[in-house]
Amino acid sequence: PWSAVVLGVVMSFLNGCTSPIVGILFSKFITFLGVPFQFMFIVHGEEKLDSQESNIARGKEILQDKIGEYCLYLVAISAVTAISYFTSYKMFILLGTNLTNEVRKDLYDAILEKDIGWFDFPENGVSVITSAMAQDSSLINGVATSGIGPQVDASCSIIFALIVAFYYCWQEAIVCLLAAPFLMLGKHLAIYAQKKMSEE
Repeated sequence: PWSAVVLGVVMSFLNGCTSPIVGILFSKFITFLGVPFQFMFIVHGEEKLDSQESNIARGKEILQDKIGEYCLYLVAISAVTAISYFTSYKMFILLGTNLTNEVRKDLYDAILEKDIGWFDFPENGVSVITSAMAQDSSLINGVATSGIGPQVDASCSIIFALIVAFYYCWQEAIVCLLAAPFLMLGKHLAIYAQKKMSEE
């Protein structure tokens, strides 16, 4: 059903957006970890206290609060990722199962409409037909189940990451965007070389 497809795509979109969000949280958290305790009030936007010991104590409190805050953020993102991944995987499995059943039904209908003499040919034997139907149906099921979800995840991750990159620093975003085709070409060449080695 279309509802399963829409829900699966939406959950894959959420799952794809979590990686850039985790990157943003880690960058902000590392910024806090690199600041000395006596200067933590500057990052937090507070006024300077009277003594350096007070500033250090207040800095430790601010850091502990930020650690708890970012831990809660990461737990929430983990929950969203788990729910979205499980739901999208389940919806695409349902899509693959329904699509496989429809294909098998159409194949059975087409075979039953054939003339009786069509089955006398060796290439149209019962074992050949059933084997071909099982292989074709499994191929369709695999494409629908394991092909659509990861592609939507990757596409959403790339698009959302580019939006975030252009927002924070458009110069580095352009450099990364120009380097992407070379990374894709290298990945393609590595897959091609691995396939050649496995065939040999």
